[in-house]
Amino acid sequence: MGFLAALGLVGSGLFAVQVARGRSALPKWAAVITPGFFTVVVSLVGLASPNPEAFAALSANVAHVFFCGGLLVAARRVREDAA
Repeated sequence: MGFLAALGLVGSGLFAVQVARGRSALPKWAAVITPGFFTVVVSLVGLASPNPEAFAALSANVAHVFFCGGLLVAARRVREDAA
């Protein structure tokens, strides 16, 4: 495993733990929305494709798109609940 992959997994883990413990304004379900989780999901989906190498190369980028999108949804819901 590369250094950057390990660093990404550690960062995803720290994010998940802090959100799950309630140390952020995000709802606890947002702890699942991590780049590490989405990288694994995209990579697993890629295994079923005819060109899994393409999925492996793009999985981190796609994961961050899903991560940022998920955070936008979570933040919008937090704001709506506060209003």
